[in-house]
Amino acid sequence: MVDETIEAIKPHVLYVVCLSGATDEIFNKIGVTKYDINTRFKNEKKYKVIDSVSFNCKTGLEARGVESLIIERIIRQEKIQYKPKQHLGGHTECFTNEGFGIIYNTIKKLLPNSKEEWSENEETYDIFEDDFYFFEYEDEFGVVHKPFTQ
Repeated sequence: MVDETIEAIKPHVLYVVCLSGATDEIFNKIGVTKYDINTRFKNEKKYKVIDSVSFNCKTGLEARGVESLIIERIIRQEKIQYKPKQHLGGHTECFTNEGFGIIYNTIKKLLPNSKEEWSENEETYDIFEDDFYFFEYEDEFGVVHKPFTQ
């Protein structure tokens, strides 16, 4: 228990990755890791990361809080949850491409001072770009979501 508490107060990364599988499925996953994205997915054989954005959080508690809010209040309520065709650790954190814009904008609102890092894979950047939220709206918490800008 003490080890978990110590880990929870160390810096963590909140990430959103776009994953591709052998069956031409493409979807997104949100998650938290104390490592970088490459290390987190280095043993994943069924899916490969084709694009990603990560947010450096001060603590694991901060990262997990934002992740939980997004899973409960956006992915499940907006019915954008995605079930991968093959087993994937963290499969309950997966969502459709259509959901990326709202999730990205929500993270930006909840972590305005977090350092943001995009993958350097220019070839696949369009996968995220095509599915961003392009209109402004206000959610049930009074948060105004604006169109994606990088």
